[in-house]
Amino acid sequence: MNISLTYQSDTLATIHIQGTAEDLQLEVKKKLKNYSKNINIKGFRSGRVPMDVLKKKYEIQCITEIAPQLAHKHLEEYLDKNKLNIVFFPKFDRKKSSIDHKKYTFDFYYNVLMYKNFTVAIDANIKLVNYNVHPITDDIIEHHIYEYRKKYGQEESQCLSTKDSVIYGNLTHSKYHELNIPLVLYLNELENSYQKKLLDVKKNDVISIDNLFAIYKNKKFISTKLYYLSKDIVKATTPFQFKATAIKKIKLAEITENFFQTLFPNGKIKSLDECKKAIKLMLSNMVDKDIAFLFEKQVQKFFLQKKIQIPEEYILQNANFDKKKIPNNTVYLNEVRWSIILREISKQEKLNIEEKEVREYIKKNILHYYSGNQIKTDQHVMKNIEFEITKMLTQKDTNFVKNIWDKAMKDKILTHIKKKITLDHQNLTYQEFYQKIKQHA
Repeated sequence: MNISLTYQSDTLATIHIQGTAEDLQLEVKKKLKNYSKNINIKGFRSGRVPMDVLKKKYEIQCITEIAPQLAHKHLEEYLDKNKLNIVFFPKFDRKKSSIDHKKYTFDFYYNVLMYKNFTVAIDANIKLVNYNVHPITDDIIEHHIYEYRKKYGQEESQCLSTKDSVIYGNLTHSKYHELNIPLVLYLNELENSYQKKLLDVKKNDVISIDNLFAIYKNKKFISTKLYYLSKDIVKATTPFQFKATAIKKIKLAEITENFFQTLFPNGKIKSLDECKKAIKLMLSNMVDKDIAFLFEKQVQKFFLQKKIQIPEEYILQNANFDKKKIPNNTVYLNEVRWSIILREISKQEKLNIEEKEVREYIKKNILHYYSGNQIKTDQHVMKNIEFEITKMLTQKDTNFVKNIWDKAMKDKILTHIKKKITLDHQNLTYQEFYQKIKQHA
């Protein structure tokens, strides 16, 4: 097997893999022998088909299957040995590549996108903020219980809105034609002036809203209602239009064991006090996760100031990303740069990750997700979690497994960075903290 690397520029190269008859013949012979054990051909007993008959019928198919597998294996070994600064795994060039079935040879070409060497300084000179969020208070817990009671309550249709109605509709604006956002307005949460304005509303009525931030009674939770709107849209000086599509009345869910079972399906929550404790734990874990999110955003912003040279045009030509999650090319290219920076930090700081650390990372996230269920005390559930983790890490979908390892590695890198830099600790209330989160949403 001959492998060569040709540079077109500092960030573009081609890998050429030449497969020889010596490489292919042995593998093809093995595959044909395996075929002979299971294939039935008229006139021959099972497992007794002569090799020349098998070759005549299946040789081309075997070569076509084996050549890419063999090339891929040697390509991975070549990349590992030579430690190339690749942006993505090399892309197979189907047009240039070929297989000569008669000669048992192949020529495969792979396009390689690369980046230039750079170093990352991680020391006490880097100063970032670490947020300390005040403990979850009773009013926050009560608010969440109220929201859950609404969520799991029963809806009844109404012809006209009343003071405890819920109006479903779409928010639009004459200046922002692309804006058409579903919005749900609970009248008992609105300021008195808007409560009056939205009384006796029927389906298809259009209501003018001058100031989105003026409509809610409780300003603490505005960010959770309107987080998806950009600052420009929220600050629009001309009115929004809200068209009612349905009028409903919600009968709040009763606080019973059924309600606790709906929130925490393991059945261990039996009283309101236990429910409040579980919600508090769940919210605390959510805050911890969001603190980590904000820290990553700061680190990302700091290191992206380093202009890493990558083949942007070629990367975008092959880009295939979800535009709902990544709105434009600049964001996508920064995500690519960030993944490269993380890779270089792990090499520079000699950080590696083992399977037991990946398993702990997955377990930690599962326990955070189900924190209110108190599943740590249930040995049967914990055994099931271990079983599910094993299933996840042994999936055939290699991209899925790699993604889990990458996330665990990123978590380890960020923890390492946090220990080496200077942190400015800032104390925030729950509401202040989620205003910060809104800015990064």
